[in-house]
Amino acid sequence: MIEVNLPSGKNIEYQIDGEGRRLAKKVNGLVEKYFVHDFNGRLIAELNPAGSVTAQFVYVTQSHSPDMMIKNATEYRFVKDHLGSIRAVVNSQTGVIEQRMSYDEFGVVMTDSNPGFQPFGFAGGHYDHETQLVRFGARDYMASVGRWTAKDPIRFKGEDTNLYSYVRNAPMILTDQDGLIATPEGPNEGGGNVPAGPETSEIAYGHKCVSDNNMYYCTAAPELCKNLLPGFPNSDPSNCMRACLQRKENENNSNYNSACEDKGNKINEFVKHEISIHVECEKSCASTLY
Repeated sequence: MIEVNLPSGKNIEYQIDGEGRRLAKKVNGLVEKYFVHDFNGRLIAELNPAGSVTAQFVYVTQSHSPDMMIKNATEYRFVKDHLGSIRAVVNSQTGVIEQRMSYDEFGVVMTDSNPGFQPFGFAGGHYDHETQLVRFGARDYMASVGRWTAKDPIRFKGEDTNLYSYVRNAPMILTDQDGLIATPEGPNEGGGNVPAGPETSEIAYGHKCVSDNNMYYCTAAPELCKNLLPGFPNSDPSNCMRACLQRKENENNSNYNSACEDKGNKINEFVKHEISIHVECEKSCASTLY
């Protein structure tokens, strides 16, 4: 969505880049704010029309939803749910809650005590309180109807027969940070894992296959992930390992894109990376074996 005309007569226009990210917001033809993203597409700063930084965002526990905001030289802590939805914004110095937000199952904002105080909303998406649209990568999501405002740009490679459907109508367990393919939500607010059954393997690695163009994610990874412990696909250790691996793969900043098609050191680095995250997840999930 590039332009919206509100019932009040206000015109809102978004400037976007080639990746579909919002670069600026205009109100009635005048720039209201600019947005800055990092190389992973995450919103890291807001600027005023003069180009001065007004807010910065820090990511720690979840790769798609920030944990902290620095605004007017004041630090604020974001309180989030398992999807990365912002539930409260707390002044780190005073403990005062500056903003409270609540949502229904599909992300409709039910309460917002301080609209526009910060730009994040449901599932950590880029939220505009005026249009009530949430930007996830390539598309805008309209929570009031539970649908995207545009077709999936990768069409049926998004693994859904409805090109407008939001995360297969399962918004409490799936997210879609790129606006392309629904994925299981792995990390919770504390950085742990929620169970991921074998049915999540093709969804999670289908996304990596498309986004990273890496044949390992297209072929071997889904099968290995479904059969981590042969004969015990839905056991606690299997589900814990599966969720941990999917989370760590999503945290990968794509330094190894197309590794299976390249030669030399890149393949070795990719193999070392895969071994290291498997070892980390085995240690993390060791307690589920007993």
